[in-house]
Amino acid sequence: MLKKTYIFLAFCFFAFLFISNTFASINVLCSFHPIYIFTQNVVGNSKNVTVECLLPPNIGPHDYALTPSDMKKLAKADLFIINGLGVEEFLEKAVKSNPKLKVIDTSIGIKPIATRGAEESEEEHHEHEHHHGVHNPHIWVSPKSAIIQVKNIQKALSTADPSNAKIYLANANKYIEKLNAITSELTNASKTFKNRKIITFHDAFDYFARDFGLEVVGVIEVVPGQEPSAGELSKLIKMVKETKAGAIFSEPQYSEKVAITLSKETGVPIYQLDPAATGDGKPDTYEKIMRKNIEILKKALGDKK
Repeated sequence: MLKKTYIFLAFCFFAFLFISNTFASINVLCSFHPIYIFTQNVVGNSKNVTVECLLPPNIGPHDYALTPSDMKKLAKADLFIINGLGVEEFLEKAVKSNPKLKVIDTSIGIKPIATRGAEESEEEHHEHEHHHGVHNPHIWVSPKSAIIQVKNIQKALSTADPSNAKIYLANANKYIEKLNAITSELTNASKTFKNRKIITFHDAFDYFARDFGLEVVGVIEVVPGQEPSAGELSKLIKMVKETKAGAIFSEPQYSEKVAITLSKETGVPIYQLDPAATGDGKPDTYEKIMRKNIEILKKALGDKK
């Protein structure tokens, strides 16, 4: 009788361990909006995974300051999924203070572009590095790079939760199909562009330009939120005229005051492109933003000489 009791208790113990491992909740924290969108699509309806965004979806990563509640989120996270390439620079100390936190860098496998201004004086370059580091971090803005990021997220989740690896792979492949469709639409649209030279608000569209045959001949603000001086604006006006740029693009996250001035001084029309750094946090937000960008680009560049 005692032996049967031991066997029963042992069975219950191992059954408890199996159920605990099968249904254990995994807390996934994402650094900011696009990473949150990508991760939601990979996780899908998985019940044992909670996905949270560290930054509010309507706030971008530039010059963000951590709050006490942010530190609590980091402390309870099992996985912290980031964009990488320095855009989350404000998180370095916080991550180091949580040595057990598993950080997933989604930039792995993407060929980086040097930060704009790397050829400038050492003093100016260090000022720019304070915000972006050696490499331009805006990889998510190009759907081609986003596909690689989604694959990295899928691999990380599958490693952390192997029992649901097939689900993550299926979800990732489904979302990648959508991103591939956007990539095809952009490629086809780019064939209609009569002028491929553009001015962007800052260097958010460098990867996008590289992947779809555009040339960013200048940016309005090298450091987001820091307006150009009178001398810098004068040089930019001259550059726009000399390069015969087809369009000037502002961003919804920042004031377009300087862009309007630049447009008036050069006669080059102004439009708005969204880098998807912020949004409403819904799983299809990235797709909607990119398709809107496609239509704007077709309007801005498709009929220019």
